[in-house]
Amino acid sequence: MKCNTCETEGGVLLWSVGGYRVYRCPVCDLIYADCSGADLTGLYEEDYYKKVYPDYETDREVHNRNHEAMLERIEHMTTRGRLLEIGSAFGFFIESARRRGWEATGYELSEYASSVARVKYGANVIHADFLDAKIAERYDCVCIFDTIEHVADPKGLVGKVASVLKPGGHLIVSTGDIASPFARVMGKRWRMVQPPLHIYYYCPRSITSLLEKQGFSVESITHDGKYHNLGSIAQHLFGAPKKAFPAMPVSINLGDIMTVAARLKPARRTDDNGKANL
Repeated sequence: MKCNTCETEGGVLLWSVGGYRVYRCPVCDLIYADCSGADLTGLYEEDYYKKVYPDYETDREVHNRNHEAMLERIEHMTTRGRLLEIGSAFGFFIESARRRGWEATGYELSEYASSVARVKYGANVIHADFLDAKIAERYDCVCIFDTIEHVADPKGLVGKVASVLKPGGHLIVSTGDIASPFARVMGKRWRMVQPPLHIYYYCPRSITSLLEKQGFSVESITHDGKYHNLGSIAQHLFGAPKKAFPAMPVSINLGDIMTVAARLKPARRTDDNGKANL
């Protein structure tokens, strides 16, 4: 299996997790699971939101609190305009952005989640594979939150993003940082190591390599905390009934999730003599 970022063959075997082998690229440090034999279709339909991630919808207010903080940050980088989110789930971020004055659109591969987004919450979420979609619009900002680790072809995804961004447009990506101290201590028991749900595991060096190869310059990489519902935390950690706890937002930061802000470089052109110009 080739490295998705630099196409190096012969990754270094790190672990076997749930029957899947996990490798590290010796060139760019991307860590990836070989999920070539897994059926990835249908993983994120109704069962995912009822069994794997049952708190997602009921924790909507906590999500919205995190989204407001993220949008505040984005609005310090660029003025409000067209925003695209890839992996929109129930459309909560799209609706938060719309309320703040963005022209916001989402793409969601799950038929179930995109239907909930449109029918129940009125969010502008399109049910389609972003990689296959024909998109004429150009966007000021594209957001990929907690999604890039799931997709089969991150390089193709980021390349497609570059094609729909305006020159100088921003890309915001959040994903796990497998080089963080907490992830290093946990090793293959780290909460993000979940093949085939999570296929790719980035660190600052490998995510920078991926983005730069697709025409982006990385402006910042931060490890910010997020709010979680107290009841959901108790349920996940101790199996306690969620309803036994108040719906209280609690800020948690294990330092193992990174948010990457990048900007699309201006296209390079050549003059009649073949000299590159901006």
